Amino acid sequence: MYVVERLHEAFMINEEISSKTTNKLFKYISDRGDKDINITIDSDGGDIESALCMYDILRSLPEKQSIFTIVLGKCYSATNIIFCASQENRMAFENSSFMIHNIMTSFELEDVGKIYSAVKHTLSIQERMYDIIGSCMTVNPRTFVKNNDEWYMDGKSASKYKYAKVICQGLEDVKEDNKEIIMAQYPIPRPRNVN
Repeated sequence: MYVVERLHEAFMINEEISSKTTNKLFKYISDRGDKDINITIDSDGGDIESALCMYDILRSLPEKQSIFTIVLGKCYSATNIIFCASQENRMAFENSSFMIHNIMTSFELEDVGKIYSAVKHTLSIQERMYDIIGSCMTVNPRTFVKNNDEWYMDGKSASKYKYAKVICQGLEDVKEDNKEIIMAQYPIPRPRNVN
């Protein structure tokens, strides 16, 4: 089971996104007051509608409040929408991994009319997802996903398509508030003196 927790100054998304994640984000934002919002991502994705809700919440914040999204490991599926909540401060490391794919769902409906409505709704959400992600890069993500089931990018490719605005070479490139968070979650071994 993944865990989302607030550690120091960042909201860490390292669980499957759900309505619980959305509620935790509300609390984090209210605790921050008018301070910048820092979000670290290392997640396989989750519920697309919860991710869209989180995107809307983040985008509705006052302009004076900057949003920083940093991919520490992977940003798969629905977490790409949350990554896009930051217009100018989307950050990743060279070996960060992104994955975009069509929405997957299952239906347990017997009525053909209900199945049609559910499919129509799912396709509408998928189009919104591609519009959001596409607005943050120089290529249309639909092109890549139609040719493949899933589109994977590393940090360098994400930078090439202007998806990640900053590729961090090390902690010196990361906003000061986030260094402590990254060090706590992913400790970097310190060199030892060997005699």
